[in-house]
Amino acid sequence: MWHMKMGHLVLLAVGLVAPFFIYPVFLMKALCFALFAAAFNLLLGYVGLLSFGHAAFFGFGAYVCGHAAKVWGLNPELAILTGTAVGTLMGLVFGWLAIRRQGIYFAMITLALAQMVYFFCVQAPFTHGEDGIQAIPRGFLFGLIDLSSNMTMYYFVLTIFVLGLFSIQRIIHSPFGHVLKAVRENEPRATSLGYKTHRYKLVAFVLSAGISSLAGSMKVLVFQLASLTDVHWHASGEVVLMTLLGGVGTVLGPAALDMQHRLADSLCLDSDRYGTILFLEHSPVFTLGKRGGLENLQVSSEFLASRNIPVIPTDRGGNITFHGPGQLIVYPIIHLTRNHLSVVDLVSKLEDVMIETLKFWNIASERSPVNHGVWVDGKKIGSIGIHVRKSISMHGIALNVNNSLDPFCWINPCGLAGITMTSMKQELNQNTPMDRLIIQMIQVIQTVFQIQLKMPSLSSD
Repeated sequence: MWHMKMGHLVLLAVGLVAPFFIYPVFLMKALCFALFAAAFNLLLGYVGLLSFGHAAFFGFGAYVCGHAAKVWGLNPELAILTGTAVGTLMGLVFGWLAIRRQGIYFAMITLALAQMVYFFCVQAPFTHGEDGIQAIPRGFLFGLIDLSSNMTMYYFVLTIFVLGLFSIQRIIHSPFGHVLKAVRENEPRATSLGYKTHRYKLVAFVLSAGISSLAGSMKVLVFQLASLTDVHWHASGEVVLMTLLGGVGTVLGPAALDMQHRLADSLCLDSDRYGTILFLEHSPVFTLGKRGGLENLQVSSEFLASRNIPVIPTDRGGNITFHGPGQLIVYPIIHLTRNHLSVVDLVSKLEDVMIETLKFWNIASERSPVNHGVWVDGKKIGSIGIHVRKSISMHGIALNVNNSLDPFCWINPCGLAGITMTSMKQELNQNTPMDRLIIQMIQVIQTVFQIQLKMPSLSSD
């Protein structure tokens, strides 16, 4: 628990300094879509309901917020509240119509309702059709803080994003959230215990719709534009994809994967940048690679559910592995062609990074001639799993630092039976300061890749 809180604090610190070295508007877009994905995951991951119509709440909330800010002249906080309220009310109506259906029937009803909203937005006078609502003023927050500055707007969006994720976290860990999980796992049994499951599912649907509308309302103020793109079914499909790949049943998984994909898309368009490297820790999770890995899971789903550890598919290479607090995750989102690297070069250099970093702590490690990764006396301490799209890498390495090794006993790590995992803590018989380790790894990355990383600066010069 302590490591999880520290991980959240580290992510918050990264968010605070990020706009000093990454374009703030891009970051705001990523935060808005990440909150949208987290809201959708509240419904899919914790209730088990797959909606194909969440773009209706995201996009229509954006239209209402934009109209309220531009035509009605409301302050940004009131405009956002108006867009969120309308989206929540729409969620109540849609949920009431669809919630008693399950599976593909529920999904198709939500898609049909969302398409009705889309065609309404095409024809309604206040949306201005294909032109959209343009030149939406950001205004003054509470009548005092000018949001026309991208930096000021970014910290406002970051605040809403953090509050939104905190709200979702509180919901899923509340008694209400535990009932939702019971409904997801076995609805007839939950009904037999006296729970009115349809009411619980309806409330969850409304909450998910409301937070989605909040994300759309923020986005419209960031770009000062409300358009048909956000209410189109493509937006629903995108959020489904982000949730499935990022991790159904995790709070930060969809947000983290959404951030990776948007960084990759941004890198594709920006020919002057070579990439971005993310350092983070994950909440407890088992991830599957492209080669699958469920056959290498040695415990039951009930066992994992009792420990609140999800199993999620990803688009990286490799097999099943475990991520958790105290493990250092490094995601190099870099353009291989611009850095004159092949996929083989990237894997080799990432192994070098872990080997050289461990030397700072007098831990002698090496490659295996058979399997990728980094090993200490035949025990695996570092793993690699990457995905390359349009010459841009995603995912990366996982170095066992202070994390528990018990979950690795519940799987065949990376699909390898009979191997033993180790960590820096086990080799040194003490915890390793994560902040110091990250600084050392940054130095190694610069040497191995022969690059100069641009670090965030809080200087006003």
